[in-house]
Amino acid sequence: MAKGSAFNEELVEMLYVQLEPLSKANGLEVLEIEATKDTLRVTFDDPKGNVDASKLELLTPLVSELLDSIEAVDKAYSGQYMLEVSSPGLERTLRTPGHFARFIGSKVNIKLKSGVSSDRRVLGWIQGVQDSTVIIGFDSPVGSANVQVIELIDIERAKTVFEWQIGEKRTMAPKSGSKDKK
Repeated sequence: MAKGSAFNEELVEMLYVQLEPLSKANGLEVLEIEATKDTLRVTFDDPKGNVDASKLELLTPLVSELLDSIEAVDKAYSGQYMLEVSSPGLERTLRTPGHFARFIGSKVNIKLKSGVSSDRRVLGWIQGVQDSTVIIGFDSPVGSANVQVIELIDIERAKTVFEWQIGEKRTMAPKSGSKDKK
């Protein structure tokens, strides 16, 4: 889903189209574009796995060059803005039927558009995707009897939910420049 003010929604949707050939040429897809008052954030994903940081490093100047050539970007930002090119991290934004299909069996947090349902928040597991709908189960990751069918057009925002496994050790890497004390 496009993020940002109503003023920027048109710009963001146009940028998806403009950035698609560049992302495909690099084996990636544009996952999300967020336009705020002073920042343009473009998140790329690799459908086959994690995004290689070196690929993002090579892609950033190409994205910058492309954005410099788009008059609507200059108009929206008066020529100055912060560009952030990144990968999604552990939790993925889901926008298209293909995104949902790739994460069948995954836990997802969905926010529905205002007025669609009295309960705008849906937390469950992706059971399946059919055309322009996604099937969310509430009892288990696969084969849930209690399901809700949601039209993709009714989704304001959807993200996978990363859950630590029981017994999984959570450690933090030492900060750079820190020294072990013995």
